[in-house]
Amino acid sequence: MKSKSTKEVPVLSPALLREPFGGIYFRFMLDHIVELCSQLAFDVVKRPAQFGKLSEETNKILENFRTRLGTDPNWPNASQRGEIFDLFLGNSFSANSAAYRLTVLKYTEGANTVNLDTHQHALVDAANSLQCLLKPTEEQATQVGFRQLSEIFDQSVKVFQSKEIHQVFGITEKLDPQWPFTTPFSDTGATLLDEVFRQSGQVYCQSWGRYYFATLQRVAFLGHVTISSIMLDDKDAQSLASYGYRWTRALNDLLPTQKIIRAWKQPAFRVELTEQEQLHCPPNPAGEIDTSNANLRPTISDSSSPQQAGQTFTVSGEICCSTTPSVSCMSHCPPPDDILNPGGTYPCCTHHC
Repeated sequence: MKSKSTKEVPVLSPALLREPFGGIYFRFMLDHIVELCSQLAFDVVKRPAQFGKLSEETNKILENFRTRLGTDPNWPNASQRGEIFDLFLGNSFSANSAAYRLTVLKYTEGANTVNLDTHQHALVDAANSLQCLLKPTEEQATQVGFRQLSEIFDQSVKVFQSKEIHQVFGITEKLDPQWPFTTPFSDTGATLLDEVFRQSGQVYCQSWGRYYFATLQRVAFLGHVTISSIMLDDKDAQSLASYGYRWTRALNDLLPTQKIIRAWKQPAFRVELTEQEQLHCPPNPAGEIDTSNANLRPTISDSSSPQQAGQTFTVSGEICCSTTPSVSCMSHCPPPDDILNPGGTYPCCTHHC
């Protein structure tokens, strides 16, 4: 275990770009780039006058979207990409990465000169546990899935890097040639995606917009660096903590507390969350609510789930002392049914009794 100063990673290095698990997560968080490019491929045919003369390379990529999408292994459609993402970013990854981020929070917000070594060892141990979880599927299957996702993603990025597309959508500022693999995060890229999304006529989620696209890129970049760092055998505790903490806070911007609580209270609302939001939405500490019968009480989540085994997470990542509010908790928190009541003491109610 090392302990040294952490340097900013301005762009994903070739070594990081080749790390498959971080790369799969990165492409999952930015899969809207592929979806919007797929939409563009057909818009060019429907409205040729709007797009004018495109470069030979751009035209070839868009033609591949129209003719090879879903029929070529390197051009998986949305459903096929979803199967690949589910294979590597399913419930196991979701639960264990949440546990890892909780350890990161403890290290960055709770460590001091007295217990620093203890927190560093706990952080590296958590990283090793997540690495062990991912490694069994890291070899050939991961490489194949990573290659399939990379080809179509990289081709989509080339389209959005083209000057002709910028002109069509009124983008005057120069887009970083390394976008979206860069930091600081490109507002120009987010503006471009927002314009394409708005003019495409597609309605994926009402909350999408320039800020949302910029936040997705931030989460994708920091998640990629964090996961790739976890997969290293020689781990640096400070780097793990720095990028892990920033990844966690970026996720808080993507999925704020009030959105999580509403998803807990209203299962129908949770279904409306984007796939990227659903992956990072923690389980309800009081149990999932069955709304099919108003007289049924909430049921506690499956205790065999990694997130529920021995600890229960709250919105802010604390450990609950129980899965239901106690009398002491209710004395200063509104009951769950009143959590969205403006007169309540929101956002307490995290069962930190």
